[in-house]
Amino acid sequence: MPRPPRFKSDGLKYLHDRFIGDDPERVASYEKALANADIAQAIYDLRTEAKWTQTELAKRVGTTPSVISRLEDADYDGHSLSMLRRIATALGRRVEIRFPRLEAIAELQAIPEALSRPVVTAQPKPLTNSLKATKAADKSHQSDEPPMRRKAKSSSSESTC
Repeated sequence: MPRPPRFKSDGLKYLHDRFIGDDPERVASYEKALANADIAQAIYDLRTEAKWTQTELAKRVGTTPSVISRLEDADYDGHSLSMLRRIATALGRRVEIRFPRLEAIAELQAIPEALSRPVVTAQPKPLTNSLKATKAADKSHQSDEPPMRRKAKSSSSESTC
């Protein structure tokens, strides 16, 4: 089960759906390309965060700048764990590999679908008419007499009926 696609625009989502869709071979190829791009971006980000050139990182790792350039290329498909460890050590980091459960990934895929549904909200009625009606009702029940007298008066008028 692939991880949830990351789309920054509707156009990218359309292209993914159009050219990759649910085809297992295409999904696997897409996942592999994303993993390679993630590794390349991580190496680049860590190197630039350390303010090192490719040449500087290459010296510290014991390789050539062209190897570092190749590792930072999203299309490169030959990342070895030993080279990643050497790079991580040079940068004061460690390599961390995760194996998320496929069920958890499937649950995450449902989130963007749920968020893409339109939200329906109720529109409140204008308050002007309801406020006028409330004020009119309040005026009809108001009296200049205190509440106790009103109550006594209404109960005495009931007994005479």
